[in-house]
Amino acid sequence: QAAAVVKNAGIDPSTLTPKQIKELNEINFSKHAQTGTQMTYNDFKKIADTLIKQDPRYAVPFFNAKQIQNMPAAHTRDAQTGQIVDMDVWDSWQLQDIKTGYVSNWNGYQLVIAMMGIPNVNDNHIYLLYNKYGDYNLADWKNAGPIFGYNATPVSQALSGSATLNPDGTIQLFYSRVDTSYNNTNHQKLASATIYLNHNDEDGTVSIDHVANDHIVFEGDGYHYQTYKQWRATNKGADNIAMRDAHVIEDNDGNRYLIFEASTGLENYQGPEQIFNWQNYGGDDKFNVDNFFHLLSNADMNSRASWANAAIGILKLNNDIENPQVSEVYTPLVTAPMVS
Repeated sequence: QAAAVVKNAGIDPSTLTPKQIKELNEINFSKHAQTGTQMTYNDFKKIADTLIKQDPRYAVPFFNAKQIQNMPAAHTRDAQTGQIVDMDVWDSWQLQDIKTGYVSNWNGYQLVIAMMGIPNVNDNHIYLLYNKYGDYNLADWKNAGPIFGYNATPVSQALSGSATLNPDGTIQLFYSRVDTSYNNTNHQKLASATIYLNHNDEDGTVSIDHVANDHIVFEGDGYHYQTYKQWRATNKGADNIAMRDAHVIEDNDGNRYLIFEASTGLENYQGPEQIFNWQNYGGDDKFNVDNFFHLLSNADMNSRASWANAAIGILKLNNDIENPQVSEVYTPLVTAPMVS
């Protein structure tokens, strides 16, 4: 098979070094069950080429940074310091209908949960923003404060997720709880909590009454999805880890699922052998051979390709809406071993 690949690539075998011949003979050509839809090296190369060509269909609109004003709701009391400061706002998500994805109308308000923090500081927590339903003016948004209150620390932080309206009017939040206690590494866990809110229509305010059922839902099973313990055992500083950004959906039968960002587990794990897995390349023989040799000859790319094991995961929740637990864990929807 390796000889056929060399021929199809238009390579004269006599030009190959003994090292390259040895590497070609180590390629794994066997077809094995893929873990979800596979994003190959060729897929990502096409994306990179599109960016390089600056195709106007995908251009980022020009804007004058000096004219951008921060939304008033971002001038608020910080969860860590308690000081009223100008904060950055990044990952944010609306309170959505779990089946349609439409923005929910909560007692005449639209609600957004957003990561916020003091710029250039290790300060990542989630806050509740609100506005009158249908009001699209950024200046009209208000801030109800951090979901989990003040006196927060950098050790326990929160990353993005999703939120849906419960039948009793409470908010079911899914978010990423992050423990940075070990050398500032991100021990990410999918979590959920129920938010109880109050509203005062006379002054148009929404406030957080209390939060209940705050608990960890999932942090990897080791087989389908890498655990933090697995990552810690091999990480040399170049390995990314992910267990975050859970989005909840419900099918027509009322079954609930979480879709999330993760890393593959032992089912299709990271490692140098992924560079020799021919399915990871996705192009014709010439494309595959050229990039195969490139990855093996470039120490930095070789390392990155060995560690890469990104995945978009899926699991099924049980029927407890306000205190959800895992019912079943599935193989990932999308994987990109060796690539991303």
